[in-house]
Amino acid sequence: MTNTKLLNLSSSANSAKILFATDEWFASAENILSPYPPTFIADLYCPEGKVMDGWETRRKRTEGHDWCVVKLGCGDDSSGPMMIESVELDTGYFTGNQTPRVSIEAMKITRNEQDCNVGNDDYLYNWMPGAISRLASGKSFQGTGQSTDAIRRADAACQAVALNTTKQLSG
Repeated sequence: MTNTKLLNLSSSANSAKILFATDEWFASAENILSPYPPTFIADLYCPEGKVMDGWETRRKRTEGHDWCVVKLGCGDDSSGPMMIESVELDTGYFTGNQTPRVSIEAMKITRNEQDCNVGNDDYLYNWMPGAISRLASGKSFQGTGQSTDAIRRADAACQAVALNTTKQLSG
């Protein structure tokens, strides 16, 4: 590794965003983008239960697992393309309640011909069903869970982009 400054691409301070989360019943997925160290306040509760400073879902009673889609930030746009150098997962304050395992997948979203005619960055969001309305609301979704159909649509969108991305990256 060269002697360069690392940038936290998954921080909301660098414009990272949650595009989709399967479940946010106990704590919003936006919490994982916080640029601040986790905190714990023993007697702080909300209508959904104990307030946690991370992403916390309900126990899964159906097949599958909970997942979310994060659009990584890039800080200063003039810095050029970014590369993931390392990943840190902090489960502080989730002792005994943390996930037993994690998997991480990455995709590179690029403009297609239709997007080139648009002068904004909507192409970064419009491939994921519901992402634009989620971002436009400007609020977290604590106390919610996605329907099976919404999860199926989001998974299909990820699979479609992954197939396109694999072809682009290998060529």
